[in-house]
Amino acid sequence: MAPGHIRLVEVLGTLSLACDAADGFAHDTTMRSAVLAAGLAGDVGDDRLVGDVVVGALLRHIGCTGFAVEEAHRFGAGDDVGLRSVMAEVDFGRPDAAAHVVRERLAAGATAPQRAAAVEALLGDGPLAAARHDAAQCDAAERLASLLPVSAPAAAVASDAFERWDGHGGPEGRGGDEISLVARIVEIGYVAELFRGRQGRGGAEAELRARAGGQLDPALVGVFLDTAPERFDAVTDPSCSVWERLCDAEPAPHARISDAQVDDAALAFARFSDLKSMWLTGHSEQVAEVSVGAAEELGLDVGVRTAVRRAGLLHDIGRVGVPTGIWDLARELSRHERDRVRFHAWETERILSSTPLLGSVAQVAAAAHEREDGSGYHRGRVPEEVAVPAQLLATADVWCALVADRPHRPAVTPAAARDELAAAAERGELDRRAVDAVLAAVEQDALPPRRWPAGLSDREVEVLGLLARGSADKQIAADLGITAKTVAHHVQHVYDKIGVRSRAGATLFAVEHRMVP
Repeated sequence: MAPGHIRLVEVLGTLSLACDAADGFAHDTTMRSAVLAAGLAGDVGDDRLVGDVVVGALLRHIGCTGFAVEEAHRFGAGDDVGLRSVMAEVDFGRPDAAAHVVRERLAAGATAPQRAAAVEALLGDGPLAAARHDAAQCDAAERLASLLPVSAPAAAVASDAFERWDGHGGPEGRGGDEISLVARIVEIGYVAELFRGRQGRGGAEAELRARAGGQLDPALVGVFLDTAPERFDAVTDPSCSVWERLCDAEPAPHARISDAQVDDAALAFARFSDLKSMWLTGHSEQVAEVSVGAAEELGLDVGVRTAVRRAGLLHDIGRVGVPTGIWDLARELSRHERDRVRFHAWETERILSSTPLLGSVAQVAAAAHEREDGSGYHRGRVPEEVAVPAQLLATADVWCALVADRPHRPAVTPAAARDELAAAAERGELDRRAVDAVLAAVEQDALPPRRWPAGLSDREVEVLGLLARGSADKQIAADLGITAKTVAHHVQHVYDKIGVRSRAGATLFAVEHRMVP
Protein backbone atom coordinates (compact mmCIF):
# COMPACT_ATOMS: atom_id res chain seq x y z
CA MET A 1 0.00 0.00 0.00
CA ALA A 2 1.39 3.41 -0.97
CA PRO A 3 2.62 5.67 1.86
CA GLY A 4 -0.06 8.07 3.01
CA HIS A 5 -2.84 6.14 1.30
CA ILE A 6 -4.51 5.00 4.52
CA ARG A 7 -6.99 7.30 6.25
CA LEU A 8 -6.34 7.69 9.96
CA VAL A 9 -10.05 7.72 10.82
CA GLU A 10 -10.46 4.32 9.20
CA VAL A 11 -7.76 2.81 11.43
CA LEU A 12 -9.01 4.52 14.59
CA GLY A 13 -12.63 3.81 13.71
CA THR A 14 -11.89 0.10 13.48
CA LEU A 15 -10.05 0.03 16.76
CA SER A 16 -12.67 2.19 18.50
CA LEU A 17 -14.95 -0.85 18.25
CA ALA A 18 -12.69 -2.48 20.83
CA CYS A 19 -13.25 0.50 23.13
CA ASP A 20 -17.02 0.06 22.72
CA ALA A 21 -16.68 -3.60 23.71
CA ALA A 22 -14.46 -2.80 26.69
CA ASP A 23 -16.93 -0.23 28.03
CA GLY A 24 -20.04 -2.32 27.45
CA PHE A 25 -21.33 0.15 24.87
CA ALA A 26 -23.51 -0.61 21.89
CA HIS A 27 -21.65 -1.33 18.65
CA ASP A 28 -20.54 1.87 16.85
CA THR A 29 -21.17 4.13 19.87
CA THR A 30 -17.77 5.82 19.62
CA MET A 31 -18.00 6.37 15.87
CA ARG A 32 -21.50 7.82 16.15
CA SER A 33 -20.38 10.13 18.94
CA ALA A 34 -17.55 11.31 16.66
CA VAL A 35 -20.08 12.21 13.97
CA LEU A 36 -22.21 14.17 16.46
CA ALA A 37 -19.16 15.96 17.84
CA ALA A 38 -17.95 16.82 14.33
CA GLY A 39 -21.27 18.46 13.54
CA LEU A 40 -21.04 20.61 16.65
CA ALA A 41 -17.42 21.51 15.87
CA GLY A 42 -18.48 22.65 12.41
CA ASP A 43 -20.99 25.04 13.97
CA VAL A 44 -18.46 26.73 16.25
CA GLY A 45 -15.13 26.46 14.42
CA ASP A 46 -13.22 25.83 11.22
CA ASP A 47 -12.32 22.67 9.33
CA ARG A 48 -9.15 22.17 11.37
CA LEU A 49 -11.20 22.03 14.57
CA VAL A 50 -13.60 19.54 12.98
CA GLY A 51 -10.74 17.27 11.93
CA ASP A 52 -9.22 17.35 15.41
CA VAL A 53 -12.60 16.62 16.99
CA VAL A 54 -13.24 13.59 14.78
CA VAL A 55 -9.88 12.06 15.68
CA GLY A 56 -10.13 13.10 19.33
CA ALA A 57 -13.56 11.51 19.65
CA LEU A 58 -12.22 8.19 18.33
CA LEU A 59 -9.51 8.36 21.03
CA ARG A 60 -11.93 9.27 23.84
CA HIS A 61 -11.93 5.78 25.42
CA ILE A 62 -8.44 4.52 24.59
CA GLY A 63 -7.45 4.55 28.27
CA CYS A 64 -10.53 2.69 29.50
CA THR A 65 -8.63 -0.50 30.42
CA GLY A 66 -6.18 1.45 32.59
CA PHE A 67 -8.24 0.87 35.75
CA ALA A 68 -9.76 -2.47 34.71
CA VAL A 69 -8.01 -4.57 37.35
CA GLU A 70 -9.10 -2.28 40.20
CA GLU A 71 -12.60 -1.91 38.76
CA ALA A 72 -13.05 -5.64 38.52
CA HIS A 73 -11.63 -6.74 41.85
CA ARG A 74 -12.63 -3.92 44.17
CA PHE A 75 -15.69 -2.25 42.72
CA GLY A 76 -17.26 -4.53 40.12
CA ALA A 77 -17.53 -8.02 41.63
CA GLY A 78 -15.21 -9.20 38.86
CA ASP A 79 -17.02 -7.45 36.03
CA ASP A 80 -15.19 -4.30 35.01
CA VAL A 81 -17.08 -4.16 31.69
CA GLY A 82 -20.44 -4.06 33.44
CA LEU A 83 -19.16 -1.50 35.93
CA ARG A 84 -17.96 0.88 33.21
CA SER A 85 -21.23 0.46 31.35
CA VAL A 86 -23.17 1.51 34.44
CA MET A 87 -20.79 4.27 35.56
CA ALA A 88 -20.85 5.86 32.09
CA GLU A 89 -24.32 7.14 32.95
CA VAL A 90 -23.35 8.58 36.32
CA ASP A 91 -23.02 12.34 36.70
CA PHE A 92 -20.83 12.90 39.76
CA GLY A 93 -22.13 16.46 39.95
CA ARG A 94 -25.45 15.01 41.12
CA PRO A 95 -24.45 12.84 44.11
CA ASP A 96 -27.91 11.60 45.04
CA ALA A 97 -28.72 10.48 41.51
CA ALA A 98 -25.26 8.91 41.18
CA ALA A 99 -25.71 6.93 44.38
CA HIS A 100 -29.13 5.75 43.19
CA VAL A 101 -27.68 4.42 39.92
CA VAL A 102 -24.89 2.63 41.78
CA ARG A 103 -27.24 1.01 44.29
CA GLU A 104 -29.75 -0.06 41.65
CA ARG A 105 -27.50 -1.27 38.86
CA LEU A 106 -23.93 -1.98 39.95
CA ALA A 107 -22.85 -5.65 39.65
CA ALA A 108 -26.38 -6.68 38.68
CA GLY A 109 -25.30 -10.19 37.73
CA ALA A 110 -23.41 -10.90 40.96
CA THR A 111 -24.68 -12.58 44.13
CA ALA A 112 -26.35 -10.44 46.77
CA PRO A 113 -23.27 -10.38 49.07
CA GLN A 114 -20.99 -9.55 46.12
CA ARG A 115 -23.29 -6.73 45.03
CA ALA A 116 -23.45 -5.32 48.55
CA ALA A 117 -19.66 -5.39 48.89
CA ALA A 118 -19.17 -3.71 45.50
CA VAL A 119 -21.66 -0.95 46.23
CA GLU A 120 -20.17 -0.35 49.68
CA ALA A 121 -16.64 -0.20 48.25
CA LEU A 122 -17.53 2.24 45.49
CA LEU A 123 -19.69 4.57 47.57
CA GLY A 124 -17.34 4.28 50.55
CA ASP A 125 -14.23 5.23 48.60
CA GLY A 126 -16.07 8.12 46.97
CA PRO A 127 -13.76 10.88 45.72
CA LEU A 128 -10.66 8.71 46.21
CA ALA A 129 -11.99 6.06 43.83
CA ALA A 130 -12.85 8.71 41.24
CA ALA A 131 -9.40 10.32 41.53
CA ARG A 132 -7.61 6.99 41.12
CA HIS A 133 -9.82 6.11 38.15
CA ASP A 134 -9.21 9.43 36.40
CA ALA A 135 -5.45 9.24 36.97
CA ALA A 136 -5.20 5.66 35.67
CA GLN A 137 -7.33 6.18 32.58
CA CYS A 138 -5.63 9.44 31.64
CA ASP A 139 -2.17 7.99 32.26
CA ALA A 140 -2.98 5.07 29.98
CA ALA A 141 -4.66 7.22 27.33
CA GLU A 142 -1.79 9.72 27.17
CA ARG A 143 0.85 7.02 26.73
CA LEU A 144 -1.15 5.10 24.14
CA ALA A 145 -2.10 8.23 22.19
CA SER A 146 1.58 9.16 22.03
CA LEU A 147 2.11 6.14 19.77
CA LEU A 148 -0.37 7.48 17.23
CA PRO A 149 0.22 10.14 14.55
CA VAL A 150 -2.42 12.54 15.86
CA SER A 151 -2.36 16.30 16.38
CA ALA A 152 -1.77 17.83 19.81
CA PRO A 153 -5.37 19.17 20.02
CA ALA A 154 -6.77 15.70 19.26
CA ALA A 155 -4.41 14.05 21.75
CA ALA A 156 -5.55 16.52 24.44
CA VAL A 157 -8.75 14.50 24.75
CA ALA A 158 -6.65 11.80 26.44
CA SER A 159 -5.78 14.25 29.23
CA ASP A 160 -9.09 16.09 29.52
CA ALA A 161 -11.69 13.32 29.13
CA PHE A 162 -12.62 13.34 32.83
CA GLU A 163 -12.25 17.03 33.56
CA ARG A 164 -15.50 18.93 34.18
CA TRP A 165 -16.65 22.40 33.25
CA ASP A 166 -17.28 23.14 36.96
CA GLY A 167 -13.69 22.18 37.86
CA HIS A 168 -14.68 19.14 39.94
CA GLY A 169 -13.28 16.51 37.57
CA GLY A 170 -9.86 14.95 37.30
CA PRO A 171 -7.06 14.21 37.30
CA GLU A 172 -5.95 17.88 37.36
CA GLY A 173 -9.18 19.63 38.37
CA ARG A 174 -9.20 21.93 35.35
CA GLY A 175 -12.43 23.75 34.61
CA GLY A 176 -14.07 26.07 32.10
CA ASP A 177 -11.87 27.23 29.25
CA GLU A 178 -8.86 25.50 30.84
CA ILE A 179 -10.25 22.32 29.29
CA SER A 180 -9.35 22.06 25.62
CA LEU A 181 -12.09 23.06 23.18
CA VAL A 182 -11.70 19.75 21.34
CA ALA A 183 -12.29 17.78 24.55
CA ARG A 184 -15.33 19.89 25.51
CA ILE A 185 -16.93 19.24 22.13
CA VAL A 186 -16.04 15.54 22.17
CA GLU A 187 -17.62 15.11 25.59
CA ILE A 188 -20.93 16.54 24.40
CA GLY A 189 -20.97 14.19 21.43
CA TYR A 190 -20.19 11.26 23.72
CA VAL A 191 -22.93 12.04 26.26
CA ALA A 192 -25.44 12.73 23.48
CA GLU A 193 -24.84 9.42 21.70
CA LEU A 194 -24.59 7.31 24.85
CA PHE A 195 -27.99 8.45 26.08
CA ARG A 196 -29.58 8.55 22.63
CA GLY A 197 -28.73 4.88 22.27
CA ARG A 198 -30.01 3.99 25.74
CA GLN A 199 -32.87 6.40 26.41
CA GLY A 200 -33.82 7.80 23.02
CA ARG A 201 -33.52 11.33 21.73
CA GLY A 202 -35.60 12.86 24.49
CA GLY A 203 -33.48 11.20 27.15
CA ALA A 204 -30.30 12.42 25.49
CA GLU A 205 -31.53 16.01 25.31
CA ALA A 206 -32.66 15.92 28.95
CA GLU A 207 -29.29 14.57 30.06
CA LEU A 208 -27.40 17.25 28.15
CA ARG A 209 -29.49 19.96 29.81
CA ALA A 210 -28.95 18.42 33.25
CA ARG A 211 -25.16 18.30 32.76
CA ALA A 212 -24.77 21.78 31.24
CA GLY A 213 -22.70 23.95 33.56
CA GLY A 214 -21.57 20.92 35.58
CA GLN A 215 -19.82 18.32 33.48
CA LEU A 216 -20.38 20.08 30.15
CA ASP A 217 -19.75 23.51 28.62
CA PRO A 218 -23.21 25.17 28.82
CA ALA A 219 -22.73 27.37 25.76
CA LEU A 220 -21.75 24.43 23.57
CA VAL A 221 -24.65 22.37 24.92
CA GLY A 222 -26.97 25.19 23.90
CA VAL A 223 -25.59 25.16 20.36
CA PHE A 224 -26.04 21.41 20.15
CA LEU A 225 -29.62 21.48 21.46
CA ASP A 226 -30.67 24.23 19.05
CA THR A 227 -30.66 21.70 16.22
CA ALA A 228 -30.58 18.41 18.12
CA PRO A 229 -33.21 16.64 15.92
CA GLU A 230 -31.18 17.23 12.77
CA ARG A 231 -28.00 16.07 14.52
CA PHE A 232 -29.58 12.82 15.65
CA ASP A 233 -31.00 12.29 12.16
CA ALA A 234 -27.41 12.40 10.90
CA VAL A 235 -26.41 9.33 12.92
CA THR A 236 -29.59 7.27 12.64
CA ASP A 237 -30.57 7.55 8.96
CA PRO A 238 -30.43 3.94 7.67
CA SER A 239 -29.69 5.05 4.11
CA CYS A 240 -26.05 5.68 5.07
CA SER A 241 -23.76 3.51 7.19
CA VAL A 242 -22.00 4.87 10.24
CA TRP A 243 -18.69 4.22 8.45
CA GLU A 244 -19.72 6.45 5.57
CA ARG A 245 -20.90 9.16 7.95
CA LEU A 246 -17.65 9.00 9.92
CA CYS A 247 -15.51 9.32 6.80
CA ASP A 248 -17.74 12.12 5.46
CA ALA A 249 -17.55 13.99 8.78
CA GLU A 250 -13.81 14.60 8.42
CA PRO A 251 -13.11 17.57 6.16
CA ALA A 252 -10.41 17.56 3.50
CA PRO A 253 -7.49 17.26 3.51
CA HIS A 254 -8.00 13.97 5.30
CA ALA A 255 -5.49 12.85 7.92
CA ARG A 256 -3.51 9.99 6.44
CA ILE A 257 -0.85 7.65 7.78
CA SER A 258 1.79 5.47 6.23
CA ASP A 259 1.53 1.72 6.14
CA ALA A 260 4.32 1.58 8.75
CA GLN A 261 2.28 3.78 11.11
CA VAL A 262 -0.49 1.18 11.07
CA ASP A 263 1.97 -0.93 13.08
CA ASP A 264 2.14 1.85 15.68
CA ALA A 265 -1.64 1.86 15.95
CA ALA A 266 -1.65 -1.92 16.33
CA LEU A 267 0.98 -1.61 19.07
CA ALA A 268 -1.11 0.96 20.93
CA PHE A 269 -4.12 -1.32 20.93
CA ALA A 270 -2.02 -4.35 21.89
CA ARG A 271 -1.04 -2.49 25.04
CA PHE A 272 -4.64 -1.35 25.47
CA SER A 273 -5.87 -4.95 25.47
CA ASP A 274 -3.06 -6.28 27.69
CA LEU A 275 -3.84 -3.71 30.39
CA LYS A 276 -7.05 -5.68 30.86
CA SER A 277 -5.42 -8.07 33.34
CA MET A 278 -2.24 -8.00 35.41
CA TRP A 279 -1.52 -11.51 34.11
CA LEU A 280 -1.33 -10.34 30.50
CA THR A 281 1.21 -7.52 30.70
CA GLY A 282 3.30 -7.52 27.52
CA HIS A 283 1.70 -10.71 26.18
CA SER A 284 0.55 -9.44 22.78
CA GLU A 285 3.88 -7.81 21.98
CA GLN A 286 5.74 -10.96 22.93
CA VAL A 287 3.46 -13.08 20.73
CA ALA A 288 4.02 -10.70 17.81
CA GLU A 289 7.79 -10.78 18.30
CA VAL A 290 7.96 -14.58 18.48
CA SER A 291 5.59 -14.98 15.51
CA VAL A 292 7.71 -12.69 13.32
CA GLY A 293 10.87 -14.48 14.40
CA ALA A 294 9.29 -17.79 13.40
CA ALA A 295 8.18 -16.33 10.05
CA GLU A 296 11.75 -15.25 9.41
CA GLU A 297 12.95 -18.75 10.24
CA LEU A 298 10.67 -20.05 7.47
CA GLY A 299 11.84 -17.38 5.02
CA LEU A 300 8.36 -15.89 4.56
CA ASP A 301 8.16 -12.65 2.60
CA VAL A 302 7.83 -9.21 4.11
CA GLY A 303 4.10 -8.97 3.41
CA VAL A 304 3.39 -12.15 5.36
CA ARG A 305 5.68 -11.05 8.20
CA THR A 306 3.84 -7.72 8.41
CA ALA A 307 0.47 -9.48 8.60
CA VAL A 308 1.83 -11.87 11.25
CA ARG A 309 3.17 -8.98 13.34
CA ARG A 310 -0.11 -7.09 13.24
CA ALA A 311 -2.12 -10.22 13.90
CA GLY A 312 0.11 -11.01 16.87
CA LEU A 313 -0.40 -7.54 18.31
CA LEU A 314 -4.16 -7.64 17.78
CA HIS A 315 -4.99 -11.31 18.27
CA ASP A 316 -6.46 -10.77 21.73
CA ILE A 317 -8.13 -7.42 21.19
CA GLY A 318 -11.52 -9.09 21.63
CA ARG A 319 -10.63 -10.05 25.20
CA VAL A 320 -11.43 -6.51 26.38
CA GLY A 321 -15.15 -7.30 26.10
CA VAL A 322 -14.87 -10.19 28.60
CA PRO A 323 -14.86 -9.29 32.32
CA THR A 324 -11.41 -9.17 33.88
CA GLY A 325 -12.61 -11.36 36.74
CA ILE A 326 -12.90 -14.29 34.32
CA TRP A 327 -9.36 -13.86 32.98
CA ASP A 328 -8.04 -13.70 36.54
CA LEU A 329 -9.75 -16.83 37.92
CA ALA A 330 -7.35 -19.16 39.73
CA ARG A 331 -9.52 -22.24 39.24
CA GLU A 332 -10.93 -24.36 36.45
CA LEU A 333 -13.49 -22.44 34.41
CA SER A 334 -17.14 -23.39 34.33
CA ARG A 335 -18.80 -24.14 31.01
CA HIS A 336 -20.31 -20.65 30.93
CA GLU A 337 -16.96 -19.07 31.72
CA ARG A 338 -15.23 -21.09 29.00
CA ASP A 339 -17.85 -19.89 26.54
CA ARG A 340 -17.16 -16.29 27.56
CA VAL A 341 -13.43 -16.81 27.06
CA ARG A 342 -13.94 -18.39 23.64
CA PHE A 343 -16.19 -15.50 22.68
CA HIS A 344 -13.19 -13.18 22.56
CA ALA A 345 -11.84 -14.83 19.39
CA TRP A 346 -15.14 -14.11 17.63
CA GLU A 347 -15.04 -10.55 18.96
CA THR A 348 -11.51 -10.11 17.63
CA GLU A 349 -12.63 -11.15 14.16
CA ARG A 350 -15.70 -8.90 14.31
CA ILE A 351 -13.62 -5.86 15.23
CA LEU A 352 -10.82 -6.39 12.73
CA SER A 353 -13.16 -7.42 9.89
CA SER A 354 -15.17 -4.22 10.11
CA THR A 355 -13.05 -2.72 7.33
CA PRO A 356 -11.10 -4.29 4.44
CA LEU A 357 -8.12 -2.19 5.51
CA LEU A 358 -6.55 -4.95 7.61
CA GLY A 359 -7.03 -7.61 4.95
CA SER A 360 -5.79 -11.04 6.04
CA VAL A 361 -4.82 -9.72 9.49
CA ALA A 362 -8.35 -10.35 10.77
CA GLN A 363 -8.32 -13.96 9.59
CA VAL A 364 -4.91 -14.70 11.07
CA ALA A 365 -5.63 -12.95 14.38
CA ALA A 366 -8.98 -14.70 14.80
CA ALA A 367 -7.27 -18.08 14.30
CA ALA A 368 -4.80 -17.60 17.16
CA HIS A 369 -6.61 -20.18 19.28
CA GLU A 370 -7.41 -22.68 16.53
CA ARG A 371 -5.80 -26.13 16.49
CA GLU A 372 -4.85 -28.46 13.66
CA ASP A 373 -7.12 -31.22 14.96
CA GLY A 374 -10.17 -28.93 15.22
CA SER A 375 -10.10 -28.73 19.01
CA GLY A 376 -9.52 -24.96 19.10
CA TYR A 377 -11.89 -22.03 18.81
CA HIS A 378 -13.89 -20.13 17.63
CA ARG A 379 -14.46 -21.79 14.25
CA GLY A 380 -12.82 -25.12 15.01
CA ARG A 381 -10.56 -25.00 11.96
CA VAL A 382 -7.46 -23.27 10.63
CA PRO A 383 -8.34 -21.16 7.54
CA GLU A 384 -6.57 -22.67 4.53
CA GLU A 385 -5.94 -19.31 2.88
CA VAL A 386 -3.82 -18.11 5.83
CA ALA A 387 -2.77 -21.50 7.21
CA VAL A 388 0.96 -20.88 7.66
CA PRO A 389 0.80 -17.49 9.43
CA ALA A 390 -2.13 -18.71 11.53
CA GLN A 391 -0.16 -21.80 12.58
CA LEU A 392 2.82 -19.67 13.56
CA LEU A 393 0.65 -17.29 15.57
CA ALA A 394 -1.18 -20.10 17.38
CA THR A 395 2.11 -21.79 18.30
CA ALA A 396 3.72 -18.53 19.43
CA ASP A 397 0.67 -17.78 21.59
CA VAL A 398 0.98 -21.17 23.31
CA TRP A 399 4.70 -20.66 23.94
CA CYS A 400 4.25 -17.18 25.41
CA ALA A 401 1.41 -18.33 27.65
CA LEU A 402 3.40 -21.33 28.94
CA VAL A 403 6.48 -19.34 29.97
CA ALA A 404 4.43 -16.68 31.80
CA ASP A 405 2.67 -16.86 35.15
CA ARG A 406 -1.06 -17.38 34.96
CA PRO A 407 -3.60 -17.14 37.79
CA HIS A 408 -4.10 -20.92 37.86
CA ARG A 409 -0.40 -21.92 37.57
CA PRO A 410 3.15 -20.56 37.67
CA ALA A 411 5.23 -20.16 34.53
CA VAL A 412 6.87 -23.31 33.24
CA THR A 413 10.56 -23.45 32.37
CA PRO A 414 11.62 -22.95 28.74
CA ALA A 415 12.69 -26.60 28.64
CA ALA A 416 9.27 -27.75 29.82
CA ALA A 417 7.59 -25.40 27.34
CA ARG A 418 9.63 -26.91 24.51
CA ASP A 419 8.54 -30.39 25.59
CA GLU A 420 4.90 -29.29 25.71
CA LEU A 421 5.02 -27.80 22.20
CA ALA A 422 6.65 -30.97 20.87
CA ALA A 423 3.97 -33.08 22.54
CA ALA A 424 1.22 -30.87 21.08
CA ALA A 425 2.70 -31.39 17.62
CA GLU A 426 2.82 -35.14 18.25
CA ARG A 427 -0.86 -35.11 19.25
CA GLY A 428 -1.75 -33.22 16.09
CA GLU A 429 -2.85 -30.06 17.86
CA LEU A 430 -0.05 -27.81 16.56
CA ASP A 431 1.68 -27.86 13.20
CA ARG A 432 5.10 -29.52 13.45
CA ARG A 433 6.77 -27.03 11.10
CA ALA A 434 5.35 -24.10 13.06
CA VAL A 435 6.59 -25.61 16.34
CA ASP A 436 10.11 -26.02 14.96
CA ALA A 437 10.12 -22.42 13.68
CA VAL A 438 8.89 -20.98 16.98
CA LEU A 439 11.41 -22.96 19.01
CA ALA A 440 14.19 -21.74 16.74
CA ALA A 441 13.00 -18.15 17.13
CA VAL A 442 13.05 -18.23 20.96
CA GLU A 443 16.45 -19.89 21.24
CA GLN A 444 18.22 -16.66 22.20
CA ASP A 445 17.00 -14.58 25.13
CA ALA A 446 17.36 -10.78 24.99
CA LEU A 447 20.00 -9.27 27.27
CA PRO A 448 18.77 -6.76 29.87
CA PRO A 449 19.78 -3.12 29.41
CA ARG A 450 22.99 -2.05 31.10
CA ARG A 451 21.41 1.16 32.42
CA TRP A 452 17.82 1.59 33.49
CA PRO A 453 15.79 4.46 31.98
CA ALA A 454 14.72 7.57 33.89
CA GLY A 455 17.49 7.11 36.45
CA LEU A 456 15.74 4.15 38.10
CA SER A 457 17.76 2.14 40.60
CA ASP A 458 17.94 -1.66 40.56
CA ARG A 459 15.59 -1.81 43.55
CA GLU A 460 13.11 0.56 41.91
CA VAL A 461 13.16 -1.62 38.81
CA GLU A 462 12.35 -4.65 40.96
CA VAL A 463 9.45 -2.76 42.53
CA LEU A 464 8.25 -1.56 39.13
CA GLY A 465 8.29 -5.08 37.71
CA LEU A 466 6.17 -6.43 40.56
CA LEU A 467 3.86 -3.41 40.40
CA ALA A 468 3.34 -3.99 36.68
CA ARG A 469 2.36 -7.57 37.47
CA GLY A 470 -0.39 -6.29 39.77
CA SER A 471 1.23 -6.94 43.16
CA ALA A 472 0.04 -4.81 46.07
CA ASP A 473 2.50 -3.04 48.38
CA LYS A 474 2.28 -5.75 51.04
CA GLN A 475 2.99 -8.50 48.52
CA ILE A 476 5.91 -6.55 47.02
CA ALA A 477 7.28 -6.07 50.53
CA ALA A 478 7.05 -9.80 51.24
CA ASP A 479 8.66 -10.70 47.92
CA LEU A 480 11.58 -8.29 48.39
CA GLY A 481 12.00 -8.65 52.15
CA ILE A 482 11.36 -4.96 52.93
CA THR A 483 8.58 -3.07 54.71
CA ALA A 484 5.37 -1.95 53.05
CA LYS A 485 6.22 1.63 53.99
CA THR A 486 9.53 1.34 52.14
CA VAL A 487 7.69 -0.09 49.13
CA ALA A 488 5.31 2.89 49.18
CA HIS A 489 8.30 5.25 49.11
CA HIS A 490 9.83 3.33 46.21
CA VAL A 491 6.55 3.40 44.28
CA GLN A 492 6.22 7.16 44.69
CA HIS A 493 9.83 7.67 43.61
CA VAL A 494 9.20 5.50 40.53
CA TYR A 495 6.07 7.51 39.65
CA ASP A 496 7.97 10.78 40.03
CA LYS A 497 10.94 9.63 37.95
CA ILE A 498 8.95 8.20 35.04
CA GLY A 499 6.24 10.88 35.10
CA VAL A 500 3.08 8.85 35.77
CA ARG A 501 0.24 8.97 38.28
CA SER A 502 -0.97 5.39 38.42
CA ARG A 503 -0.22 1.68 38.19
CA ALA A 504 -1.51 1.73 34.61
CA GLY A 505 0.99 4.40 33.61
CA ALA A 506 3.81 2.55 35.35
CA THR A 507 2.84 -0.71 33.66
CA LEU A 508 2.91 0.87 30.22
CA PHE A 509 6.28 2.46 30.95
CA ALA A 510 7.67 -0.94 31.97
CA VAL A 511 6.32 -2.53 28.79
CA GLU A 512 7.64 0.27 26.57
CA HIS A 513 11.14 -0.16 28.01
CA ARG A 514 11.02 -3.97 27.95
CA MET A 515 11.33 -4.17 31.71
CA VAL A 516 8.66 -6.85 32.19
CA PRO A 517 10.03 -10.41 32.12
